[in-house]
Parts: sequence; C-alpha cells; structure tokens
Amino acid sequence: MTILQQTHRYLRHVLRSILLFPVGGTLRYFPSSTSLLTTSLSYSLQLLSTIFSPTLIVRQVFALTILQVIYEWSKFISNTIRRWNTINSAHRIGRDLEAATTFEQWTEAKVRLRAVYNQHRRAKQSPSKSINSPDSILLQTKSNLYRALMRKRDVPGLMFHLRKDLLRGHQENTAAKRVLSVYRETVVAALRAVAEYHHTADASVMSPSHKHHQHHVSVAERIAFFNETRHSFGRSALCLSGGATMGLYHIGVIKALYEAKLLPRVISGASAGSIMCAILGTRTDKEVRTLFDFENINARFFSEAPSSSGESSREGVTTGNTNAMWGLEEYIAVLPPPLPMLLAGLFRKVDKGYALDIRHLEKALRENCGDITFQEAFDRTGRIVNIVVTPTRSGRIPMVLNYLTSPHVLLWSAALASCAVPGVFEPVELRGRSMDGEEIAYFPQGQRWSDGSVENDLPMQRLAELFNVNHFIVSQVNPHALFFAGTTLGSSRLARMIQFLKLQVKAWIKNVSMLSLQFGIPLLGKGLLPLLTQKYEGDVTLVPRWGMNDLFELFKDPDKKRFDACKLEGERITWPKIEQLKQECQVERVMDLCTKQLRLKLARQEEAILSEIKTVVNDRTGQQSTVTKRTRIPSFTTSASLLGINALDAGAPGPGNVTRRRPSFIVSKEV
Repeated sequence: MTILQQTHRYLRHVLRSILLFPVGGTLRYFPSSTSLLTTSLSYSLQLLSTIFSPTLIVRQVFALTILQVIYEWSKFISNTIRRWNTINSAHRIGRDLEAATTFEQWTEAKVRLRAVYNQHRRAKQSPSKSINSPDSILLQTKSNLYRALMRKRDVPGLMFHLRKDLLRGHQENTAAKRVLSVYRETVVAALRAVAEYHHTADASVMSPSHKHHQHHVSVAERIAFFNETRHSFGRSALCLSGGATMGLYHIGVIKALYEAKLLPRVISGASAGSIMCAILGTRTDKEVRTLFDFENINARFFSEAPSSSGESSREGVTTGNTNAMWGLEEYIAVLPPPLPMLLAGLFRKVDKGYALDIRHLEKALRENCGDITFQEAFDRTGRIVNIVVTPTRSGRIPMVLNYLTSPHVLLWSAALASCAVPGVFEPVELRGRSMDGEEIAYFPQGQRWSDGSVENDLPMQRLAELFNVNHFIVSQVNPHALFFAGTTLGSSRLARMIQFLKLQVKAWIKNVSMLSLQFGIPLLGKGLLPLLTQKYEGDVTLVPRWGMNDLFELFKDPDKKRFDACKLEGERITWPKIEQLKQECQVERVMDLCTKQLRLKLARQEEAILSEIKTVVNDRTGQQSTVTKRTRIPSFTTSASLLGINALDAGAPGPGNVTRRRPSFIVSKEV
C-alpha cells in the first residue's frame, strides 16, 4: 500500500469519526445500528454530491483557469508577432492602426487594411444565401413599403406601420448587413418624413386602409407618435465601471463618443466611474471639451496638493494620526514615492480601520463638480446621471441615485460615497440640499454609504426600469472583471468555450449561495456573492489594454503623462466600435431629434395663440393682462396617452437652463 493510499484511508477514518461523534453514545448501546447509520450517511453524502456536483465544479474551475491562461498567452504572442512582423503589408497596417492618435488616422489605416483583405473576403463570402434568408426578405419588404408610403406622402400610413414594426434588434440578427443598412436608412427617412411633411396626399393615392386619416396630422399627434414609438423602441446608456485610477480610461471613451456625436443622455457610474459620471453630468455640450484637458481637472484624489511655496506634499503623511505614526513621520516623508503614502495608509489602517484619508477625495470632487444636485444637473445639461452607492447596514440593497430617486442629493456627495471602497476609505453620509437651499444630511438617521461597484458595478436592470434603456455601452476597467466577464473575449472557439465555463461556474455559485441563505447558512459574505456573479459586460463592451503598472498605481494620483496615455487608450478601444454604434443608435438619435424639433414647433404655435388671446383680452378690457402657458418638470418621455399634449414642456432641458426650485410635479396657470 502506497503512502497516498494510506493517507486517503486515514482521512476517511477521521471524517467518519467526526461525523459519527454526535451519535457515538447511542451507537454504544445499539451496535447493530452502526452499519445502518453508516450506510444511510454514505447514501446521504452521495445524494448531496449528485445534487451539488462539487467535483464537477472544481474541475470546471481548473479547466477554466488553464484555458484562460492559454488564451491570454496566445493573444499576447500573436500581438507580439504582429508588432514585429514588417514583411506582411497587413501587419504593417495593423501597427499603424494601433499607433493612431486621432480617429482620422485610425479610419485611414482601417480603410487600407480592408483593401488588403477585400479579395480574400470576397472569395469566402456567399452573399446570395444571406440576402435570401427569411429575415432579409422581410426587411426588404418593409423597406419597399415605407418608400411607397413616402412617395404618396401618406403620413398616417407611415405612422401606422412604423408604430407597428419598429423594434430594436427585431429580425436584425440573421439579416444580411447590406439589407439591414438599407432598412435602417429607409426607416430614418420615413421618420423624418413624419416629422417634416406638412400635409397628406389626396385620398385617390392613399392606401385604402388609411383613407379615414385624410385630415391634416397635427403637431401634437406627431409628438405623441414619436413619444410612444421612442418608448417602445428603447434607448441607449453609457455605463462606467469602477477601477480606482484606471477610471481615467473612461475619459478617452467619453471623448471618442462625444466627437462622434454618440454620447448617450443616460449615464451611470460606480466607484471611479461615478467621478467621471458626475463631472460629465455637470457640463453642457459646449463645456464637455474641458473634461479632456488635464489642467481643467483636480486630480489630487489621494493626497494633498503641492503647497504654495513649491514644496511637494508628503502624500497624506501629515493627515494621519501622529500617535499612530509612532514618531516616524519625519523619516517616512524622505522615502521615495509611493512609499510615504503606502506606509501612511498602513498606519492609518491599523489605527482607524481605513487606509486613505477621504478628505482629499472630497476636496477634489467639490472642486470638479461644484455644489449642484442631480435635479439641477439634469435641468442644466439634460443628461441623466446615475450613481450607485451601497449602504453599510446589513440587509440593505444598493441604491441608484438620479434626478428621479434622489433629486436633491449633491453630485459630489454621491460620487464620494460611491468611491468609499471598504477598508480603503471610511463610509460617508450623503449630503443634500434642503428646501431653503442649505446643505444638510440627506438621511437624518445617520445612514452611511460605501462603494457601489462591489455589489452593482453596472446597474442595467435599474436603468431599464427607470429610463427604458435596452442598449448598454459599457466601459469596463475593473481589473477583476477580466476573470469574471463572459462576453469580452471574442468570437473564437476557445473564447466561446471559456465563456460557457464562466457562465456555468457563476450560475452554480449563485444558486448554491441563494439556497444556503434560505437554510440560514451564509456561505459567502456580504458583497462577495455579487462580486463573483454580477454581469460585467453590455451590448457593446469596451475593455482597455492595461498592464502591471496600472495595478501598482491604482491609488496614486495621476500626472499629465498618465492622464493623456489613458485618454488615448480609451479612444483607441472605442474607435473600432464607432461604426457599429452609429448603425445601432441611428434610429434612436433621429427620433430624439425629430421630437425636439416638433416640441419647439409646438411651443411657437402655442406662443402665437397665447399672443392672439392676450391681444383680444387687452382690446376688450383695455387693461394689460398676463397669460402663462402650462408647464411641467422636464421628463425623458411624455406621452399624449397619459397626459394632455398641451402640458408638454417644449423648452426641454438644455444648456444654461438651471433653476433651483422646490419639489413639485405640475405647475400650471389656467388661461
């Protein structure tokens, strides 16, 4: 018998003794029941093994680890060969593609690369098969119908069929790209026709099913059509993940989307993403460019700013407790960075329970965001800012703060709470503004909040509930997301196998943990279960190429060189997705533009009517009178089916419209 077999036999004996110890006294008096109990226990363990399959999960985790390492190494080797291979023209163009510093340079290199592979792709493609697929034929039929209705100027017919057929992603997955592109262009032209055509066609050329719509389609009816169609079609959102100073990559993503005019109005952020989300949410379209300049941002998030005398700061050493330093602060200060900050954080962790002083972060956020609430930011910029925070009390779920759920919370306070990583920063209270305009604690009960990225990095479900979002653009910079994300690897067979294993393991962990909680046995602590099982990717996921230096500088204030490098890398990972996003968001953007134009047109008509009424009243009474139109607080969607069309606010939120007001829903003065 080998040593391994002896060890295995000994462990089985010990385990059996431990399991049978509680009933040892009983077995002493009933020796005949020993074999029966042992058999029952053996069958019970086999049953549990069959139900939970722990051995299979362990093997899957092991296989997943091996495959992930193989995939990363193969990708690294192929990228290295591509960089050093200067013989193949495609590889040379690929190097130019990676070295591009502007979107124009990247586009030019991409065009050349497509020309190189064009012949090879033509030889492998069979376009007739995809064009003749059922979904392609259906989209071609719809396109022909819309074009026929536009030639007849049949606005009611267009409204009827668009309202019936227009859904995001419907019948688009298996259709040919060329057919899909033509279909989207036809839909855009039809939507613009509904917004711009001033009269319908004669009854002789209209379709028989729409002859009862021969009347003129009013602006109010068109607005109702666009509001309801937008609601059924859905909208896009930009989700910015956490990741400490790796959140600088978000700036490049925002810059690329902004310059391509693809930046969504709905934006969410957690932890480091909440900082970029809050800064972006306080800036109008004309002011967004200031976000891309390092000189316009206070990036001293973890340490003090340099003193006025020109001496460099001691990176948080002076903010710690002197007693906790044991009298060594003078010696620590002369060490090379980042040792002073790390040692100061270690002393503060031992003394107070957290490593970094959150006052530096609070000062930077106040300076970058100003004292502005969610409601004021929405009124000023029209952007819907969402920030995730987690309560420290057990049993509470993470909360998504925005202008609907917490309109009077200060943006800098929400971002500060979302960045309070447990063990790194102390939890904080949310600050808000009272009805008198004074800064107060938003929750008087003393509730404190911490990092929102741990339990809900991407609040996609909540955004879908509140703002009808069904298309998510995710900028993912969390280092651990590389191991837990399931759809950011690519489309190769090895990548699909890794994705399958990740989904299997995550589902097993989630189901077993939820079952254990029902039996009162918490297998995973608070925050660990969502950290392992939550979703880290969206419909379009952007992941930067980061290195070990990023991990070593997670909690170090960035300088201009690193700021510019992260911004450029964020742009480079976004440029390949620009064309895809233009196609996927084209219909949504056109509907938003048409709705805005029609609301402005309705506002001008109302102003003209009110002016006439005012003139008639003045002529009859001989006195000056004031007539005010009905208004309401701006909302992302307002349907005539739910609210009178005259209650729409034509002056939708836009740059420069900041109003501080008390909470209210409808402010109206009847004529």
